[in-house]
Amino acid sequence: MFSLHQMQSVVCIQRKLIILLSLFCLHSMARRPYRPRRLRLAIKEQMAVRGISSVVALHALLREAGVDISHSQLTRIVNNESELLNLSVVNGLMTVLRCDANELFVTEHA
Repeated sequence: MFSLHQMQSVVCIQRKLIILLSLFCLHSMARRPYRPRRLRLAIKEQMAVRGISSVVALHALLREAGVDISHSQLTRIVNNESELLNLSVVNGLMTVLRCDANELFVTEHA
């Protein structure tokens, strides 16, 4: 069994470790300032690469691929004006544009 003095020493060491860890975390955060980021869809760029010249043409290709989306909603998505995005639409876009998610989504600093 541990004596009272040994237990107090262990508690003291634990407290010091917690303080050191906290200081380390604060120091790490101070070195990397927070930079807000924004996720953007690069659909227009991928359309250009694939030779798809309009949202109407993209809409037709998506419908052929079995993706049910209205023209107005697709226009909002292409113009990055939509806050919500259905995964079936994302999968359809990747299929039609023959691209991966890392080519479809771009991270920008706000």
